[in-house]
Amino acid sequence: MSLQLDSVDNLRLGETSSFLPFKKDHIGFQRWIMLLIYSLNSIVIGFLYIGISPKSVISKNYYKISDLNIQLINNLFFVMYITTAMPLSYLVFRIGLRPVLVLASALNALGTAFHLAGFGRNGFNFFIIGQIFAGIGTSAILQMPNQLSSQWFPSNERGKSTAIGFLMNLVGGSFGFLQNTFMITEYNNFYKLNNQFLMFYFTRFVFVIITSLFTLIFFKNAPRLHNYQYHASSAQNFVKKEKFRNYLSMLLTDQHFLVMSQSFSIYFGLIAAIPLYLDLFVAKYKNSFSENVGWMGLFNFICGVIGCLVFGIILDKLKKFRALSIVSNFTSMITWLGFILILRKTDSFFGPFIMFLIYGFFAYPYITIGLEQSAEMTFPVPEEFSSSFILIIGNFYALIFGLIFGVFNHFGLIEVVPYIITGFYLLSTLLTSLVKTYLKRSVADVFSTLNYN
Repeated sequence: MSLQLDSVDNLRLGETSSFLPFKKDHIGFQRWIMLLIYSLNSIVIGFLYIGISPKSVISKNYYKISDLNIQLINNLFFVMYITTAMPLSYLVFRIGLRPVLVLASALNALGTAFHLAGFGRNGFNFFIIGQIFAGIGTSAILQMPNQLSSQWFPSNERGKSTAIGFLMNLVGGSFGFLQNTFMITEYNNFYKLNNQFLMFYFTRFVFVIITSLFTLIFFKNAPRLHNYQYHASSAQNFVKKEKFRNYLSMLLTDQHFLVMSQSFSIYFGLIAAIPLYLDLFVAKYKNSFSENVGWMGLFNFICGVIGCLVFGIILDKLKKFRALSIVSNFTSMITWLGFILILRKTDSFFGPFIMFLIYGFFAYPYITIGLEQSAEMTFPVPEEFSSSFILIIGNFYALIFGLIFGVFNHFGLIEVVPYIITGFYLLSTLLTSLVKTYLKRSVADVFSTLNYN
């Protein structure tokens, strides 16, 4: 039996359909090894992104830098992603995941080497150079989880595997908060602080070097075997390859995708910017809580990991993209507002701490849902293009939000920012409710199975 996928666009199956015969293929234990190696790299970009922002006050005094330099640190990764993500996604399209992931991992190792070289009080310029290299590595790695899932995992496991790949980024962010909390503790004794920064950067360097070596030795591209049972992404083999500009045209003319990209990007921008300014929000309302911001960030990320797993499992079972997106956006808005109101009204750390954990559970899953949603609704556009498209806009919004937060903080209006965030969450929720997702990639998987048989 042979069926040609001449136009996947004409094969539309709504996300509400429950009879889609998802394939039950397996690629063996090897796919989990690949996910593990990617996850290590995702952890790396998580703690490199957090950087030294949880200790921004200490870092400013230690490095003898201004508030403008702190803004530079907080926004540098966004700028690097905006400028390098699309070329890197095209590189993945041309040469595959392995060489790009190996390159990105090596850039992260180079970045941490510069961090280590700049541990002294006059080493801020080395730190910035290191962050530039790490920012390029992050640009490549951040957009890869749904590409890895599409190449290595069957359709009934992609939501879960994409969620795992991304949530490891949250685990890395948790490590970043935890490391800042335990390893950078001095305020006035610069001799001790010098030693603390040395150990801080050294432990990161060792972890990143080990990850880079593991990636170089063990990570592989997906197998290209004739037996469909061992080829999770063979649907792409039945679709005519297009030029880059044609894929871009497909994305720009898909109205539902454009609306979804705005919702996702607003959401992503908020999620990316909030952890970097959490210290300022808490200090404005309850300065006595500032020393516990690291713990708040840590457990917020842990709850985000759990939320991503739960939503990923539900997504694999139900394929209800719009419903889950609305739930994630709306509950993020409500719990964020609850966190701010409780923070203002109470003198106990316990109340806002618990609310911030609940917020974390709902605040992160839409990122993994959105990456999978974009891949489904834009097929046959390769995942590396659809994901980089929405992540570029998301990082641009994160940069804008970060600059706005910084301006409001400069003029002493930081207390207004949480309510601006609430308004943008509402806008993201409304946009999400307008998006209809056709399961084009899943339909193509079914047809490619029939084609093989």
